Amino acid sequence: MEDSQSSGLSLLDQRDLIDSESHARGSIKSRPNSPTQNYSPTYIKAHRKHLSLDTLFYYDLPFQFDSNDQDHIIITRELNAEQTDILFEHSRRHRRNLPSLIRTRQHPNSEWPESTISIGSQPQDGNSFIHPISLPGPFVTADHCHFYADISHQRWMLRVSNHESVTFLNGRRLPSTPDGGEDDANVQPPPPPPRAHGASGYAVESGDILGLGENEADGKPVHLFRIEVDNIAAAVGDGEEALWHEAEARASRYGFPTIGLDEDDGDEYDDNDKDNRASDPDNFSILGGDDDDDGDALDPDVSAGYRIIDAAAQVPEAARGSTGSTRWTRLDRRLVNPDALREAGLPFENRVRYLLVFSELAPAEVQRLAARTRASREVKAATEFTRKERRRKERKIRDQKKAARERKKKETGGGAGF
Repeated sequence: MEDSQSSGLSLLDQRDLIDSESHARGSIKSRPNSPTQNYSPTYIKAHRKHLSLDTLFYYDLPFQFDSNDQDHIIITRELNAEQTDILFEHSRRHRRNLPSLIRTRQHPNSEWPESTISIGSQPQDGNSFIHPISLPGPFVTADHCHFYADISHQRWMLRVSNHESVTFLNGRRLPSTPDGGEDDANVQPPPPPPRAHGASGYAVESGDILGLGENEADGKPVHLFRIEVDNIAAAVGDGEEALWHEAEARASRYGFPTIGLDEDDGDEYDDNDKDNRASDPDNFSILGGDDDDDGDALDPDVSAGYRIIDAAAQVPEAARGSTGSTRWTRLDRRLVNPDALREAGLPFENRVRYLLVFSELAPAEVQRLAARTRASREVKAATEFTRKERRRKERKIRDQKKAARERKKKETGGGAGF
């Protein structure tokens, strides 16, 4: 991780250490292949304004919301001070790079004391039941929704309901994203516009930015909000896993910084790692949680990209129900990515520095996995080029519209043009 002083970012404080609680072991956000058993740690409690949910998903950390205060998050895994600093720095950089906004319209509702927003409505409708939104599974398909904003506490709540159930999503108010020029490295290009949900609204996903209201002068949103999924109690089947994959894909799409998180508990699988890192740190560089954080690095040879190790005495949850092999395979993330292992149906654990497969793989199997990984990365690289071309065209169209609005203002004597 680059030095925080040179990057212009200071480490955040206001972090509390809290004692281990028995109910925290059943984290509502624990990913299936992130074991939390056999730990008796001191957990970390942090305010949500300092820690992004995407950071926790990105680093595969189990967590839960404080039952007494939903504004605080409890990470149900032991972390040292350096790891904690990395998490908070990661959240700061990611929020600085938030993309452009989904534009919506604001409509007051006399039935509620808070400000009520109809997502995806046209300004002349004024009917919060006419244009529903679509949420990703495992959440309900909305018949209608309400957006409640508590300005005094900088919080908001989205109430989505149909004839059978109601889902609440909570969030926080965000500062405006700074404008940047075409060459500003800190400002990410905007994502594609939201996909339409039939003719009645938009599909809104966790992590989407909502711009509420419009400024008459320039058409920019008055308030910026970001959807964060809180309620996953209704998840069925692989709901949690699907949410994690969505966050992982969003991390790559929105330009997450590549900051490694050194997982000390990985040493239980290989006691020689600490000595090896000290003697040859270049061969043990910390990689981020994304599949292709190391895309600029050359793929290692198959023979050098994996090794067979003895199975640990404490079997992680992800290894339960597997073949019970006494030998495991440790794969370099530059050689094989998680998608290739999922396609092959191999039980594994997604580590930060490597992938741990709970069976002994033959060299031919590793070769096939490496070939599949290379093919998927080539497809991803081609898709990324197409996306960049589309973004350049979108920026050009926006510049043309802006110039047209400025000309219209001059023609009307400086009046509002939107």
